[in-house]
Amino acid sequence: MDRRTRVVAAPVAACCALMMAACSSAPSSTDPYHGTWTGTIVDRMAGGGSLRVELRASGGTEGSWTATVGTAGMSGTLAAAGSVGGERGFAATCRPQGSMLWVTSVSGNALTGTYVTANCGNLSGGSLDLRRQ
Repeated sequence: MDRRTRVVAAPVAACCALMMAACSSAPSSTDPYHGTWTGTIVDRMAGGGSLRVELRASGGTEGSWTATVGTAGMSGTLAAAGSVGGERGFAATCRPQGSMLWVTSVSGNALTGTYVTANCGNLSGGSLDLRRQ
């Protein structure tokens, strides 16, 4: 395991444990996270780009995401991993391989948060700032 992987793996594991330990109920049809969101993603290594997220209810909150950072395009799926206070964690996959953990909050029509990755293209971790479409 190289240094970068170790630096990312420890926070990802800790955040996943926290989110999995949190108790949450199934979202209602008025869940503020549901819908289509677009905006920016800023990665601490790869720089800035665009992000689109679609979230829906299916026994929980799940969906898909696509991002373009520089010339690289990425995509994957999301599934709610738990809630702590006003924040919701999402376990995300990256195609063709890799994983991410997002910690987000919604305020009105804004969805903001941070993420860390484990082998997700050129992404290493950073922030997202989205608006409901």
